[in-house]
Parts: sequence; structure tokens; C-alpha cells
Amino acid sequence: VFLRVFGCNFECTGFGQDRDRSKWLPKDQMPHNKDYPDVKAIEDLPVPHVGCDSSFSWGKKWGHLAHYDDVDTIVDKINSFIPKTEPIHLVLTGGEPLLKGFQPAMSDIILHKKLGLNNITFETNCTQPWKDNFDKFMHGLTAGDYTKHPVHVTWSTSPKLSISGEEWTRAIRPGVAYQYSQIPNTHLYFK
Repeated sequence: VFLRVFGCNFECTGFGQDRDRSKWLPKDQMPHNKDYPDVKAIEDLPVPHVGCDSSFSWGKKWGHLAHYDDVDTIVDKINSFIPKTEPIHLVLTGGEPLLKGFQPAMSDIILHKKLGLNNITFETNCTQPWKDNFDKFMHGLTAGDYTKHPVHVTWSTSPKLSISGEEWTRAIRPGVAYQYSQIPNTHLYFK
């Protein structure tokens, strides 16, 4: 099951654009900044042809269409997609699921008594260092300190290269990748 969070620290306006930056669409003309007056839900917005393919999941203009559910509601929605006999693999994606404000909420969802997770994948741009002792939580999670069995975690990282339009110094954070790799019994890969 995929849980997409609303919010990201990047815009990635370069994706799908010409290599010559002088030919790029200006930020105010990017698909996520256009008006779609008949759209009532994020799911009904078009997939952008330039820029981030999930830009409607973080574009400030569309925040009013995002669901702002409490943890119990989110867990109930996750469980509604899972056959009770299957192990649960939760993929946390975005936007950016490891933004500072999300890390504590992620631990509340992951440890919820109604959710028996076996596997978690964080789809991340690999720029967010640990906040509020989230690394200690992850150590305990992968060791089985909070659950019957250790939970397997995969870090599916997607650092944004120069074609994304993001500044190299903000987008390429080897120290953050190193932090993720230090959580035992996890897998990290770059895509």
C-alpha cells in the first residue's frame, strides 16, 4: 500500500524540459501552478508533462485538496486495501515523507496497534537528516523492539541531479545517505 504525503522541499522544475535552460517554462507556468477550476480532488489533476510528476502532491496551490486525516483514519484507510492474510508492505512516498514534521507522525502510523507491518519502503529524495530521535526509533523498529518481529526497511532514494533544476548543494547530500545506511538490517539504493 502506498501512502503519499503532501509536501516537499523541492520543485524539480527541470524534469521534461529542454537542456537549454533559456527554453524552460517559467515557474509560474509550470503545470502545478496553472488553474484547473473544475478539479475537486488531487486524484483528478493531470499528470504533469514537465517538472515533478507528483507536483500536485506538494504544490501549495493544491494543499486545500489534500486529506488531513488523523493517524487512526490513515491506518483504517491503509487496512482497507490489505487482505487480512497478507503481510503488509507500506510504501511511504510524497512529496517527501521524511520532512521534519512527518518523521514523528510516521512513527505513530508505523507502530499503530491496528497495523501489523512487515516491510516499509521510504521513497525519499535523500536530503532529510534525522529529526527528533527518529533514527533511534528506526533502530528499534528494525531490531524488533516494538513489534513481534523486526520490520524490514528499504530506503528507495532518488537524489535530484542537475537536470532536476535543483541546486547540487541542496540536492546531493551524501551525509544523509550515510545516516540512512547506518540503520541496521535495512537496504538502501539510489535510483
